Amino acid sequence: MKHAMKISGLSAVFPSTIVTNQEVIEILEKESRKKYNYSLSIPREALLDKLNSTEIKTRRWLSKNESRIDLISEAIDNALIDANLLREDIDLILYASVHKQFKEPGDSFFIAKALGFKSIECFDVLEACNSFVRASHIAQAYLETNSYKNILVITSEFMVHDDEHLSSFQISDIKNLEYAFSTLTVGEGTTATIFTASEHKWKQKIVGLPQHANCCFMTAANISSEDKTKYGLNGQDFVVNQFISYGLKLHKGGSSILRDMVVESLEKRELSDIVFPHTHSKVAWDKFGQGLKLKVPYYHIFQDYGNLVSSSLPVGMYLARKEGKLKRNMKVSAWMAAAGMSLSVTDFKF
Repeated sequence: MKHAMKISGLSAVFPSTIVTNQEVIEILEKESRKKYNYSLSIPREALLDKLNSTEIKTRRWLSKNESRIDLISEAIDNALIDANLLREDIDLILYASVHKQFKEPGDSFFIAKALGFKSIECFDVLEACNSFVRASHIAQAYLETNSYKNILVITSEFMVHDDEHLSSFQISDIKNLEYAFSTLTVGEGTTATIFTASEHKWKQKIVGLPQHANCCFMTAANISSEDKTKYGLNGQDFVVNQFISYGLKLHKGGSSILRDMVVESLEKRELSDIVFPHTHSKVAWDKFGQGLKLKVPYYHIFQDYGNLVSSSLPVGMYLARKEGKLKRNMKVSAWMAAAGMSLSVTDFKF
């Protein structure tokens, strides 16, 4: 009897517009001047150097003639072909993303409706950038109990193109860059992953550090001054749906704990064949690997695709497989650090 799971189908689709660091800075400057009549006090060249130092070069954004749901549909169709399945073979849909168009009943239901799924169970999973990992954790539990046969996990991050990005690209003071800088690295894309039963059990550990929740967040509604005090948000200048991320504080709060989690996961100090890190900073992950005193076989996508939020891991796997760097039966590790704060280490056989 099979009591674990495997990825039987995998696909990723990206929007067509490629955005450079120079273009992102121009948008930040334009929108800040429009909203606050604020012209950046830091020279554009200095800001460009700061952005380049993370090693990001480009990211993809949705263009005006592209539809989010069309890209999702394409990703699902490709994953079904990869798994040799039909849409009617899917019996559970999990939508695991930060970007949401519906608070109720959830994006999973409307995606299912738009794509013609009928009489199928759906629900959303939200755990910041760790959403895909949490969804895979849930999928394995369901497959182990034989509750479902084919579980489709969708990620869809489209938060920074056109009107979507305005509040996060509008700053009133150069000090706001401390929490707005991460927005400049965000990319867009969608993935579809199909999980089915297998004899290979995924090994996962997830640790929550809610004491750091105020270091990275996005509010869905206005918050009273009294509640701001309780949440530890006093003195922070933000509006609804604006992405706030104090990257250095998050790194300080979670890096040592994540390092312990990784060391604990290693068997005889041996790394997997390939390691997929979360796409928040290539430089930070390289330093993290040096701290382990091991040569980590990273597969980085941050340089070309930016921070893909919940899509980080499935996109990395999709691209690595496309390049022939990820093959069946390879040992895989995924190291994630997300808002919340949520840390995870995942090990499995592809």
